[in-house]
Amino acid sequence: MFAGHQYPQFFTASCTENQNLLEQDSSKDLLLDDLRCMVASGCIKVYAFVLMPDHVHYLWHVHPSLDYSKIKEAHLFNVAQKIRQDLQANRQEDFWEINTRSVDLYTPKAIYQKLEFIHANPERERWKLRQDAKAYPFSSIEFYDTGYDRFNFLTHVGERGIWNKEPDRVRMNFDLLD
Repeated sequence: MFAGHQYPQFFTASCTENQNLLEQDSSKDLLLDDLRCMVASGCIKVYAFVLMPDHVHYLWHVHPSLDYSKIKEAHLFNVAQKIRQDLQANRQEDFWEINTRSVDLYTPKAIYQKLEFIHANPERERWKLRQDAKAYPFSSIEFYDTGYDRFNFLTHVGERGIWNKEPDRVRMNFDLLD
């Protein structure tokens, strides 16, 4: 069994050449559906996220028994394929930049700093997507503000590290895991 990451991670993936490939809400919905599937299969926990027009940030944790690199690759591949189909784009150019960023978060202080960073992203000077980050619909901020998880896949960061079951490898159905 693979000894995966023992700590939550701050993960960033950017679209190739900072193209706004996630600008459409339907593209963001496909990405959320893939996260929801991965959580339901037990292979990841998602503590926080924000989906921006040209990049994503997650505070997530891949199940320690799984190969982090394969889970990450499968997720990015699946999302790119689904968005291409949705946009009816036949091009096979790269969707994501090759160098994604993953940082292990060893302390509660580091975790909460990244949580604040993620949730503040939509109101940053570059984007100005909303005056108030709480009004941005593609973020987990509402969950931390009200306790309501409208995405049905979030785990509160205070509950990190508790894995109640092994991943359901049949439900994962990721080609790259073989």
